[in-house]
Amino acid sequence: MTTLELRYRRLLRVYPAAHRAVYEEEMLGVLMAGSAPGRRFPTPADAMDLLRSGLTARFGRVFETQRRTGWRDAAAIVALLTAVLLAAIAARRLGQGLQLMGEGDAMRALGVDGLLLLDVAARSVAWSVTAVLALLGRPRATAIMATVAGLVELAAQVGWSVRLRGAFEVPWQLTAVLTAVTCAIVAVRAHSARESLGRRGVALAAVAAGAAVLTGRLNDFMPWWLTSEIWFDRDQSFGLPSPIVLMIGVLLLAALWPAPAPLRRRTIALLAPVAAAAVVRASFYRNYLDTSRYIDQAVLKTALMLAVTAAVFAVGVAVVRRRERATVR
Repeated sequence: MTTLELRYRRLLRVYPAAHRAVYEEEMLGVLMAGSAPGRRFPTPADAMDLLRSGLTARFGRVFETQRRTGWRDAAAIVALLTAVLLAAIAARRLGQGLQLMGEGDAMRALGVDGLLLLDVAARSVAWSVTAVLALLGRPRATAIMATVAGLVELAAQVGWSVRLRGAFEVPWQLTAVLTAVTCAIVAVRAHSARESLGRRGVALAAVAAGAAVLTGRLNDFMPWWLTSEIWFDRDQSFGLPSPIVLMIGVLLLAALWPAPAPLRRRTIALLAPVAAAAVVRASFYRNYLDTSRYIDQAVLKTALMLAVTAAVFAVGVAVVRRRERATVR
């Protein structure tokens, strides 16, 4: 093998392996035949042409895949599913509050009956509207409404912290809210979630939301460990997501089945941090903390939750990209 041939082969490595397996010898023969006798280096024109063509062959397919099943399309699905999930959680708690009012609890705050339910009612409406807009294929309106719903969630959290004089909950919904808002903004130029999921996927997402709301109203007819959001140990020091939460998660995953496999993988990678946050939050069953006494614990638990969810997100994205690169090659 001559020095020139060796250098041409090095340049040809920029092409995908599948492309080289078919065309490398033919291309090399053409390049060598067109070279002047005694030449040791490729001409600048040949080198630039090989690099340009090789990069186009290698990354052109990646960009095509990105357009066909890109992260934006996955973000549109995640925005819908997280909005449905957050709406269902708020509606579930609203239903439980209304049930208590029916049993004689005034749910009074600031001298007004029922005012304690204002935040869950506002969150339920805000996320429901977000989900409906996502289903209707209105991406800009979805992004705006998701931002509004996120602000409502933040206001509710701050309001409860003030009311309880510094006590606050380490909220797993924080990850879900950030995911929903971010994905809704990213998906402004994506295909609608309804297009990607189809009728069956949308129906399964609706069933998951209905199950979350319905089981919240069945406390008197079903075991507590089935209707509760957390399944904790006897000392209430450690918990896991309850069977109903796991069932809802399975239904949401089933809703992804009609989507193409690459899109499913990306969607799961974006949803994984929300699932991780739910597991971490369940382990913090005793999560109402007086910040005047346990501020270090509160900060530590919140930081741990965010660190775990960030790590899960990074690993998920890395796994998806590695698989896609292997597919392209």
